[in-house]
Amino acid sequence: MLTEELTAFIASSPFICGHNIIDHDKVYLEKWMGPEKLSDFQFIDTLFLSALLFPEKPYHSLVKDDKLDPENLNNPYTDATKARDLYYDEVEQFRQTDPLLQQIYVKLLGDSAYFKSFFAFVQPSASGVSAEQLIRTYFQGQCCENKALAAYANEDPVALAYTLALITCNSRESITPPWILHRFPNVERYLFQLRSDPCLPGCAYCNQSFDAVKGLWEFFGFPSFREFDGIPLQEQAVGAARDERIRADCYVLFNEDDLGKHFILLNQTKIDLHEISEIWKAVKTMTRERDSISNSALEIARKAGWNDQIETACMYQHVCQEH
Repeated sequence: MLTEELTAFIASSPFICGHNIIDHDKVYLEKWMGPEKLSDFQFIDTLFLSALLFPEKPYHSLVKDDKLDPENLNNPYTDATKARDLYYDEVEQFRQTDPLLQQIYVKLLGDSAYFKSFFAFVQPSASGVSAEQLIRTYFQGQCCENKALAAYANEDPVALAYTLALITCNSRESITPPWILHRFPNVERYLFQLRSDPCLPGCAYCNQSFDAVKGLWEFFGFPSFREFDGIPLQEQAVGAARDERIRADCYVLFNEDDLGKHFILLNQTKIDLHEISEIWKAVKTMTRERDSISNSALEIARKAGWNDQIETACMYQHVCQEH
């Protein structure tokens, strides 16, 4: 009787929406009702949409990690109401998204079971341009121009979409939810390659973001590297070292003062007992409600309350030590 009542209730719409509905509720519904009775319905999952459409901290107020309301006991009616409200917000957020970014998401996610029903509902405009070209146009100057975007799109389009969503935030406080990193580990790799791995040929993004002279002034207060007879040999040496076409014998030349400064810099990068305690406290907090977590070292450092500029500082410090 309940099966017949539920079938009659949902028959009025071709869409069934829920939070984590595809991997959870739909599985049980198929066991209970039979997959044939659900074959004509399209399932929309607000969980996967929330991380895509609300990637910027503080994210969406109804979502914490992968749950709608982890602080309270399970209440099906409340969960359904919140899932409905979240979905309406997701639809509105998508419609306010730049049309070019909409097309990128459709190209990357149109065949995914977690997104195709949503696109069927909102019906965004289609584009005959490839995903790679759309990405290069929209994200020009925001990521490396010499990375294999077409290969990423073919290898793991969902991970690439989440990576691009995070790049749109332009905020160091916004991080990918742990469950996304666990489910789509390529997000971290793509994010590193697009934003933190300077290309050898040089592009608009890499030339600006990995400008060692700019970083030298910003983090160390020096306007330029030392010159020898008016020639910036340190910069030229690093440029030659990064040129794959050049083959040369390498020699390390130093004086005692430079060596001393090097060890001072190394000591400044060490963490003390207080910072170790902060990290341990952050780990305990993150594992309070789950047995395991999937976070990068940078994300754990941010959870511990470390400086928001820690990633940039480390990156420039590495570049400057090369010089």
